[in-house]
Amino acid sequence: MVSPESKTNTLYLNGIVVGEVAVTGDREKDIEATRRFLKDKGLYKEITLVQAMFRQAVSFRTVRPFLGRFRRNGAQPCIEL
Repeated sequence: MVSPESKTNTLYLNGIVVGEVAVTGDREKDIEATRRFLKDKGLYKEITLVQAMFRQAVSFRTVRPFLGRFRRNGAQPCIEL
């Protein structure tokens, strides 16, 4: 979340505020600063490709029933399958 008056990002981890990082305006630099902050605090954890794929599959499984409701109710889905 970007604070409008101070140009910082508030960092949340599992719903808990862990700190703030200055916003530079360059997305890549902001990502690197955030990673560095989390690594310095010992809160950053690398995930493997397999873990990322599994999380994506679980997310799709969670959302899929809601996508089917669009067609049954006559409404158009927000994405084409």
